[in-house]
Amino acid sequence: MANRDVRDLKELYADSRDLGRNIPEFLQTGVYRIPTDWELTGSDKKRFTVEFQFAIAARGGACPEQSVPARVPDATVVRVCCGRMP
Repeated sequence: MANRDVRDLKELYADSRDLGRNIPEFLQTGVYRIPTDWELTGSDKKRFTVEFQFAIAARGGACPEQSVPARVPDATVVRVCCGRMP
């Protein structure tokens, strides 16, 4: 596996102004593991749309089991839920 950074990041939807402002920087500074043959397979030319959905569970409750359908067409949904705030 090799490491790669995010390129051409664009916000398409944000339910919260704060998330819309802060999440792109978080994703840009991340380092992602990709297969070593990434460029040989042409994957470096592909574009992916990923929708991150953030949720906070009610006090003493669990995270919802189902995600909300994607708000951005053709997006892969990644759900992030926290059971309690620190």
